[in-house]
Amino acid sequence: MKFFYKILGIVLFAGALLFDPVLTQANETIFYGVPTISKTGIREAVKEEAIASLRVLVQRTRNKDSEQILRMLENGTVVIPTKDGWKAPAFQKEDGIIKIVVLIPTDAQYPLWYALLTDQTAFAYFFPGHHAIVLKQSSDFCQLFRAIAIDHEGWHARYFQKHPESKNASDIQFAMEERDTHEHGNELLSVVGGAPYQAFLESEIKRWEPLITTENSKQHFPSPTWNYNNELEKIFGPAKSQAEKNFRKSFVWADTLFHYIDAHHRGTQAEKEQAKAEALLEAYKKIGMR
Repeated sequence: MKFFYKILGIVLFAGALLFDPVLTQANETIFYGVPTISKTGIREAVKEEAIASLRVLVQRTRNKDSEQILRMLENGTVVIPTKDGWKAPAFQKEDGIIKIVVLIPTDAQYPLWYALLTDQTAFAYFFPGHHAIVLKQSSDFCQLFRAIAIDHEGWHARYFQKHPESKNASDIQFAMEERDTHEHGNELLSVVGGAPYQAFLESEIKRWEPLITTENSKQHFPSPTWNYNNELEKIFGPAKSQAEKNFRKSFVWADTLFHYIDAHHRGTQAEKEQAKAEALLEAYKKIGMR
């Protein structure tokens, strides 16, 4: 999810964050005069844990796109948050290398990162203008949805690596890329969730039908803020936090939306894909994501 530019406009307020003092002892050393992280450091460990989760998802789904994302992230370089952004090792070449900003609780001292650390909707983010993925040290996500989250942001990163001009995309171009990212995520959920998840989607579509309105020949769909359905616990296992529930329901909302349009839209496939992008954009504008 690309919250960076939105977050920069948030008015932050002072607050205290309780944290385990052990976390302040991250093994951050100096390399060529610039802070970096040893292989045993906390930030490096957060990256490795996230990548290990994605590796399990790749093995389970055999998805070729996710495999490419995994390889890209394995070659990513951990950088350290600062007041104004981040610092990278002096020997690092910026071009073509994905930067991975790992946030730990002590980074809440920086207003720029405080907003992400306290965000209750995601575990990972992508900054298109800097080709960087942000990961939070967090036990709030189970292994599966940690992998889904980093895979989602990794898709964005791979796309922007191929199309750097997309950082200046129009609203509808943004929505089209977001649509493709969710289509990929839907494939993963379908493989992992199997028949029970497909049955769940069908039941969600039926629940949606009376809530869909039409104005000037354009359909308007239920908001992504719908209540969490505990049936997901039976399909994917228990969510570890409200943050994970928020994340799960946003993904399942997009999957339900796309399934509904595929089943009920009377246009061509190209027109269906356009309708998906427009519906995503409308929803994102309603919740302030665009």
